[in-house]
Amino acid sequence: MADIVVIGAGLGGLPTAYELRHLLPQPHQVTVISDASTFTFIPSLPWVALGLTALESIQIPLEPQLTSRKIG
Repeated sequence: MADIVVIGAGLGGLPTAYELRHLLPQPHQVTVISDASTFTFIPSLPWVALGLTALESIQIPLEPQLTSRKIG
């Protein structure tokens, strides 16, 4: 059984963790370490800077997304 740690929950880390969880059998553990509790879709930040959208509209909480996919 492997314990895999993905550092960072951004545009690279989240898809990597999702794919590893999909490919590996359940006894293997996938864990994500992040310094933030939310995922921010970085490509949309210019819209926030220009006042075209609210920051909250481009963020999602990480914990429900990870636990629903059995990622620690």
